[in-house]
Amino acid sequence: MNEVPSLWIALGQSADADAVGALQALVRDGHDRELCRINALDLAKKSGVDEDAIIAALLHAARLGLFEMSWNVLCPACGGVLDAGTSLKHVHQAEYGCALCAAGYEPTLDQMVEVTFTVNSRVRTIAAHDPNRLSPIEYCRQLFVKGEPTRERQSLTMVFNKSYTPTTTVTMRPGPLRLSLENRTDVRVVPGVYLANAKMHDLLGRRKPFLTAKRLLTNQTFRDIYRTDTLDIDQRLKITSLTFLFTDLKGSTELYDRVGDLVAFDLVKEHFRLLQEIIAEESGAVVKTIGDAVMATFATPDRAVAAALRMRDAMRTLNDRRKSEDLLLKIGIHEGPCLAVTLNDRQDYFGQTVNIASRVQALAVTRSILATGAVVDNPRATELLEAGGLRCTPRRLPLRGVADELAVYEIP
Repeated sequence: MNEVPSLWIALGQSADADAVGALQALVRDGHDRELCRINALDLAKKSGVDEDAIIAALLHAARLGLFEMSWNVLCPACGGVLDAGTSLKHVHQAEYGCALCAAGYEPTLDQMVEVTFTVNSRVRTIAAHDPNRLSPIEYCRQLFVKGEPTRERQSLTMVFNKSYTPTTTVTMRPGPLRLSLENRTDVRVVPGVYLANAKMHDLLGRRKPFLTAKRLLTNQTFRDIYRTDTLDIDQRLKITSLTFLFTDLKGSTELYDRVGDLVAFDLVKEHFRLLQEIIAEESGAVVKTIGDAVMATFATPDRAVAAALRMRDAMRTLNDRRKSEDLLLKIGIHEGPCLAVTLNDRQDYFGQTVNIASRVQALAVTRSILATGAVVDNPRATELLEAGGLRCTPRRLPLRGVADELAVYEIP
């Protein structure tokens, strides 16, 4: 019995209708190549559907088995795939070497790890499910050589087997060459010779924007589905830029004394619901809650600023509805490098950027939003603030645990 129709129905119950329609149309009408290593951002652009909606639909589809998710380590120079796996846990090397570029790179989640989706063979069979059906240009095992020209005859022997293909460079000298190939596999080998010059690098470097591992880790749908199965306990993966937003309720202890435990509990619960909703709508994700506080991440500073402004307005509306000032929210934002880690059985973050964001929030007072220069100087964040007629007030404040004073700005 074919269970695929029921899986599509289940997907329709958990994902945006337009996004599900775009996936169904792609599976029905798309060429084989379009269904292998699907670029979620490109699909959103072509279909006219919101990026976050497409990403969420693909994540739910992968959970149901309609698509298979792949985490690909890319060369930051030429865009070639250096490694691939079914989860982020396979990204464990300190350095990945690109044979074409003859260089090694330390993996970073916002520059080198791409997340793609391929249709499951139960849904539709495509050529990529059987690599031997691919054309020579799409099916190749590569070995790169370089060196100074010579007239002397050289010899190079290559043995193809089922072991992992190396990504190192053999230094030779362009000139007469006797090339011997031996196929010890039970599948075809399709050799090819390419001239890796500046024009080739320029062509390979024209990449479309892609869904990065960093963006996926800051996606609420991803965190909800893959709560504890993202990183191994000993993994430490670098992110060069991530924006952290911390919130806390001012005077929450007094709130419980003033209105009673039952009313206070409902108020705090409603406050969490509103914040989580806003964070998700601004393409962020809740990392954790600590007491009455929230720690959230965003891929870019402007999304964090937009979320902070909406949070403040939401608390003001809630207070106006109650005709009181019960919920006073303090917000701090900072952007910088960090490590993606596993702490207390959840995917978390570690580093001085996290510490500074927390300290900035601790300096905030009633209804204030404090952000560092790294946040307010971001061009898109600046544009957002100017559009709202908001003029930031600079302050030099000492932060506990930070050696130097930091430029902190108050967003009125």
